[in-house]
Order: sequence, then C-alpha cells, then structure tokens
Amino acid sequence: MRKSIVSFWRREDAAISTETVIIMPILFVTLILSFTFFDAFRRYNLSLKAAYTIGDILSRRPIVTAWDFEGLANLYEFLTFENGEPWLRYSEVRRGDVGYEVEWSYATDGNAVRDTNSISALLACMPVMAVGERVIVVETYSTYTPPLNIELPTQNFENIIVTRHRFASFLEFDQSVALPAAPVGTY
Repeated sequence: MRKSIVSFWRREDAAISTETVIIMPILFVTLILSFTFFDAFRRYNLSLKAAYTIGDILSRRPIVTAWDFEGLANLYEFLTFENGEPWLRYSEVRRGDVGYEVEWSYATDGNAVRDTNSISALLACMPVMAVGERVIVVETYSTYTPPLNIELPTQNFENIIVTRHRFASFLEFDQSVALPAAPVGTY
C-alpha cells in the first residue's frame, strides 16, 4: 500500500490540457477579485490621504472664504481621481463649558451644514480638548463603484478628520465673500 502511494506521488505523466482547463478559471477569477478588492482599498486610502491633506492646509490658514472651500473640494476631486460627486463639509468646533459647539460650518454642493445640535454624531471622533480650544473638522463623502461587476456593492466612503490649528488659535470664516451664481471658468 505504501509503495503504491509513493509511486503515485512520483509519477510525472499527466494531461496538461486537462490541468489547464481546471486551473485557468480559478486563476482568472482570483485575478479579477484581487484587482477589484485592491482597487477599492486604494481608492479608500486616496480619499483618506486627501482628507488629511485638506485638514492640514486649513490648519495653516488664519482666514478662509467660500472660494477657498470650493477650491479645496476641487483639490479633493483631483487628488482622489474622483469622477462621481464627492462633497465636503468643513466645521470649526470649540470646546465650551458644557460640551462641543460649532462656531461655523460650510458644506459644498448645497449639502447640510453642521450645527451644535448635530455635533453629537461626531463625538466618537473628537479628541480630548481643553475648554475654549478649537479644532477643524473636515468631513469627506464620496461614492466608489467597482470597475468590474463581481457583486461588490457600491461603497460610500466617509472620512472625518479632526485637525488642531498650527499657527492661529482659530480659523476665521469670512462669509462676506460669496460665490457667484454661475461657475467662473473651469478649474
């Protein structure tokens, strides 16, 4: 019995075409699945890095306008190679005597802004802060559709980045500078 098993394992004659027919579909499906999952993780990683970049840019500025926010949204689209409709929400949150308070908020594409009542959704993301301290909160929302249909559903990528100010104690939002009704040029 042992001799026949050893003899079977040492045999090198086989039908290559039969083995190819069995293995090639498995290799092909594995390649497709690997590509799709890798692409999803790559896109999520790009969106996260772009959100951190925008938070870092805002942390170095003393004053911003709606033009700056729309420009940062364009930068986000450029950095993430986004072809959908991503949108961003920027807020400055201050630690008050009784909790967190939203000082100002701005959202792109006409989406809802944050207020003090809706800050409870971000409590898990907020760092420990001293009373009177302020942070910038950048929220990015984008949709990922897989390039190949492998029954992977469309994913919504939501990133919430909290950044402390670098050079100023707060970020002033100049709301007197309004956006025009129609876009100016292409950017």
